[in-house]
Amino acid sequence: MDVFNASLPFSYWFLALVFFLGIGLTSLIFGIITTVIIIVCIYCEIIHISPIIDAIEKCVLFFNPVYVKSVKSHLRESLLVEYEDGVPEGPHLFLFHPHGVISVTNIFHVGTTTTDWLTRPIKGVVTKWLYWLPFAKEILQRLNAVSADYNEMKSVLEKNESLSLTLGGVKEIFYSEPNTMKLSIKNKMGAFRLALETGTPLVPVLSYGENELFEISKNPLIMYLQEHLIKYGACLPIPTIKSCQAWFKIPWAPLETPIRTVVGSPIKVTKVVKPTTEEIVALREIYFVALKDLYKRTKPETYKDDLEIV
Repeated sequence: MDVFNASLPFSYWFLALVFFLGIGLTSLIFGIITTVIIIVCIYCEIIHISPIIDAIEKCVLFFNPVYVKSVKSHLRESLLVEYEDGVPEGPHLFLFHPHGVISVTNIFHVGTTTTDWLTRPIKGVVTKWLYWLPFAKEILQRLNAVSADYNEMKSVLEKNESLSLTLGGVKEIFYSEPNTMKLSIKNKMGAFRLALETGTPLVPVLSYGENELFEISKNPLIMYLQEHLIKYGACLPIPTIKSCQAWFKIPWAPLETPIRTVVGSPIKVTKVVKPTTEEIVALREIYFVALKDLYKRTKPETYKDDLEIV
């Protein structure tokens, strides 16, 4: 999976495009019934994609053995990690900010070993709707991902593994602006309830450059679909082609301005089996104060003076 991982976040979308083109050709050549059988087999996990990806990787390594090494090196230089208070030991709940268009830092730091992220074992939370995409479950498992299901997230922490999630969720994509940290987290409750029920320390994580990397497409059709999808907690993370240019150059050079991820100091949480709303809100306010303080200490000069919570 090194070639696939090194080419993220676009390798999966390329795979999905090939899949849908393949389904279209299958329908034309073999008919609808054959196509339906293939789709059913895929979603029943009878047909797997990993062997095909591994075969492609062997071909790439054979014809261009330095490709993966070069890309991984440039990614490491492009996605920097700073631990403000050393590497936290034991299970922690890492809350990433901001989401950005694709949440690149959470994907690479947690889902791969490409960067200098040192906290292991750890699982990354992804929105449930991703699992409806073809081959998603198989690939997301290999990227250390779990669904944004409360019980599933809780079970990860109860197994003494760390968990990461982008607290603002897909709605935060619409607040992506350069040199700005505008976070859609004002009314969030679940993550703080989860921390209280399991007694897991919270760790704020700020990624400077996430918003600047990709610009969301403002195509009228895409925006129309976004307005309807967001009601169901889904979104089309489609960046503009122009904003993708810097990422497509990574095989040859790192990003001119690296994305700098700062991991803050853990916030201790006392375990409460059945936390009240007041206790959850109190912990959330403590977290917001710590998050704003982290921003004040670590923000680049080009960023706005204050972090905004909406």
